[in-house]
Amino acid sequence: MLDIRQSAVRNRILAGMRVGDFSLLKPHLEYVDIPARHYLEKSGRQPEAVFFLEDGVATVRTPRRQTEVALIGMDGMTGLCLLHGADRPRYDTVVQFPGSAYRIGIETMRTVLKVSRTLHKYCLLYCHTLYVQAGDGAVANATGSIEERLSRWLLMVHDRVSGDEIKVTHELFSDVLGVRRPGVTIGLRRLEQEGLVSLRRGTTVILDREGLIRRTNGLYGIPESEHERLFGLWRRDASGHY
Repeated sequence: MLDIRQSAVRNRILAGMRVGDFSLLKPHLEYVDIPARHYLEKSGRQPEAVFFLEDGVATVRTPRRQTEVALIGMDGMTGLCLLHGADRPRYDTVVQFPGSAYRIGIETMRTVLKVSRTLHKYCLLYCHTLYVQAGDGAVANATGSIEERLSRWLLMVHDRVSGDEIKVTHELFSDVLGVRRPGVTIGLRRLEQEGLVSLRRGTTVILDREGLIRRTNGLYGIPESEHERLFGLWRRDASGHY
């Protein structure tokens, strides 16, 4: 059996749990790789497991238009429908950037949540932060310019990956933001001209994180601050350090 030390866990939900609650989960946690394009949850289907991401990034998206609703990385977990008493999600959760996670079977998770009210309440706090993230995303989509929205998304991914290189195509930008590819190309070129990013084939390199934060015009930061308030520091600072 894999000996999981809570102090070594990167996932902020697992790392911040009460020792007793973590002990209830520990015997059932399986460390797994999560490859790109792998579905962690599918709309309308009961999930087989809950995933606590250690690294990599998953996107919560609408099943038809594939527009992104929220991002999950080492800050979060899947299986939120279970916490609310529902049996299946209405959105897909797909791995965007490969990584790893701790996996626990859905029935085991359901049993543990019934045993520990403190664990259930603690996980619901994460639901709150994801709700705030989705709400801010709606504001960004309704009011933000393409450059502001691109900057926000790049910062959110940057929080959840190692290094400053983000491997992402213009097609993916177009899908997750719900805008046409020509608009994505123009927006990214403007960010590059401003010295905020460097563009390579299939890769965007973050050059000036603090400048990107300013470029969002206030569309980045509220969900991240709320997560830090409830679970502790996990994101990068303006200089790019955790």
